[in-house]
Amino acid sequence: MIQNFPIPKSRRHLEASQPTPQFPTTTLTMAKKAKSRTIAVRLISMAMTGYYKTLIRPRVHRPLSMLKYDPVVRKQVLFLEQKRKK
Repeated sequence: MIQNFPIPKSRRHLEASQPTPQFPTTTLTMAKKAKSRTIAVRLISMAMTGYYKTLIRPRVHRPLSMLKYDPVVRKQVLFLEQKRKK
């Protein structure tokens, strides 16, 4: 005995039965960019004069501290690193 099935009236039923693609083409995700090898740092005078120097150092090194000339007090003073805001 042959049985007749009703024909669906809406297309939504037909669209749902189609296979979905393995890789969706609507959204592409990009790979993250690599971090820079160098970083900009600010060396601040420990004489509290507000004087600073900006240097670029490798990212993998320890924080910088060095004796540099501070023109406000006209002496060599200790400068310590503070990360630079972008």
